[in-house]
Amino acid sequence: IGILAVICIVLWMTKKTGGDNVRTNGESPAERVYDYAAVLTEGEAEDLRRYIKEQEQQLGIDIVILTINQPVEGDEAVGQGLQSRDWGRNMQALADDFWDENRFGYNKPFEGDGILLISNWYEGQEGETLSTSGKVEWAFSTYDIDSVLDAVYAYIGTDPYRAYKAYVDRVGDLLDSSIAS
Repeated sequence: IGILAVICIVLWMTKKTGGDNVRTNGESPAERVYDYAAVLTEGEAEDLRRYIKEQEQQLGIDIVILTINQPVEGDEAVGQGLQSRDWGRNMQALADDFWDENRFGYNKPFEGDGILLISNWYEGQEGETLSTSGKVEWAFSTYDIDSVLDAVYAYIGTDPYRAYKAYVDRVGDLLDSSIAS
């Protein structure tokens, strides 16, 4: 019984420390912070890159942040080449397309494990959407997705860096609890 207990503890510790999370997708770029809206300082972006890298190794998922500053609603969006006039559809399409074009996924391109937050800063059309894939898509309920977005909303208006860090933190918390259950 003692030996079995030691084996269980070792297996549990290995899972918690990410010991078995070996990245197998070599096709995606190493970059994880795409600040096209220029809302972060270079120091903040670099801090997020380091933090995301640690969390990716721990969780075994790609974690991506994409900021944009473009119309995604109404005639303006269609004029920019988007397929819909609907904000939500366009944001989701932009997030999913960015994921696919960059071949993200920790364990394989496209449908591999990971999550992407897209954050639009275009005046009057601000907001965030998530794109999930692989084990994140499987593990996250609508409630979990809302919980991640709520963590972002708590800070996005005053401190984008803190909002994006809260995104990474909340994803980690939710995945840790889904693995433990």
